[in-house]
Amino acid sequence: MEERDLKGLFEALTPTEEHKEKLLSRITAKSRNDRRSVGRPLKPVFLAAAAIVCLFATSAYSAAYLGLDAKWLKYLGLSGGEQERYLANGAYVVDKTVSNENGTLVVKQIMGDSNLLYILMDFVAPEGMVLDKARYRFHGSLDTEGLDSYGSGFDLLEDDDPRDNKISLVMSLSTNRIQAGQEADLTIENLEEADPYPDEYEKILTGKWQTSFKLDYKDYSKRYEANRAIEMYGRKATLEALSVSPISITVFVRSDSIEEIWEAARRSGGQTGPDGRSSDDFPITIHYKNGTSETTTIFAGMAQGHPTLGDIMIVKPFLPIIDPRRIESLEFFGAVVPVGG
Repeated sequence: MEERDLKGLFEALTPTEEHKEKLLSRITAKSRNDRRSVGRPLKPVFLAAAAIVCLFATSAYSAAYLGLDAKWLKYLGLSGGEQERYLANGAYVVDKTVSNENGTLVVKQIMGDSNLLYILMDFVAPEGMVLDKARYRFHGSLDTEGLDSYGSGFDLLEDDDPRDNKISLVMSLSTNRIQAGQEADLTIENLEEADPYPDEYEKILTGKWQTSFKLDYKDYSKRYEANRAIEMYGRKATLEALSVSPISITVFVRSDSIEEIWEAARRSGGQTGPDGRSSDDFPITIHYKNGTSETTTIFAGMAQGHPTLGDIMIVKPFLPIIDPRRIESLEFFGAVVPVGG
């Protein structure tokens, strides 16, 4: 590993000033309580112990970004030497377990940016139940400050033993806005299963699993102002801005013809491929610095329009994840916006 890679890795592991202050304030509060209870100053040995506690707390904070799940790495398209980039992209260990008579849910890790959140979870059904179908999903909701609307979905990860009662899922939430560092309440209900598309989902377990955790991932999304005049399906619009992170690109558009654009996009769309996924009515092209490019063809994520407000927001997740440092520009309905540097 090169020196600059090591530097980036250690910077990713370094606690923020906010976390340092919280750790030190807790230690100071404990020291004050000790002074009141014993009626005498702390001896040097206790001060040394406090320093060790601070060191271990800092190490524990860093370790929360080190528990990388191999299945999730594969889901994101990362392997081997790219793990340090995975760290920098903001994965954070949650490790919350909720159980009832119908199974156990383990919320393992989260990763996100300003408009997309991934939640990695394991589920263990009651003994004797076999979870061997091609698709699984819950009905899930997330409650956190500032979250007005979102679209959610579930992806089944590679199963080491399809004949057992355990599965691993990634819940994805494409949102209008989500802020790292806030407290969130997650509710998961009713497990459903299905064979490959077009088989329909069938409920196999009822129940509710609820837990709370802090959205303590690292948001590395960066917003680029565009303000470019474009034409979408024959209607005038303005590409206001683009937000780019390793896991998604979000597009912000304004127009006085939102309803007409929306209807034209709906008419132009259709199913693509045997899995029933829809074609992308709002494609974006990534131009890389090495001269190559790629254009989205399958819709994923969320597209949201507000005719009264005159805006459209489109959240586009990318799997495998992308490296923003390799991008020269982004193109949306003919407008090319430089994002390099």
